[in-house]
Amino acid sequence: MTAFLGALPHPSSKTATSFRIQAAESASVLSRIIGSFAKLTVVPDIVHAERADDGGIEIEISVAGLSREQGEHLAAALRQIIEVEAVLVGLEEPARARA
Repeated sequence: MTAFLGALPHPSSKTATSFRIQAAESASVLSRIIGSFAKLTVVPDIVHAERADDGGIEIEISVAGLSREQGEHLAAALRQIIEVEAVLVGLEEPARARA
């Protein structure tokens, strides 16, 4: 297994990287986006996709344990997909477990 920018993601990390992606409607765009994560041996924790009112597709992906550099690298790879119109990246603290 190859390391992604020098380190594999750690699911136990306290932060998660979230990706909000807007893409044109295409039968293959979701698989191409997920494929970008797979090429870098990253398994998303959460993937949510739905059609937007404007006919495009809105996708939210969350991955625990990525560094800021890893998140930016992945975002740059996603922006290279022709149907992808916008990619926003953010770090978020996980919800605290309820007792």
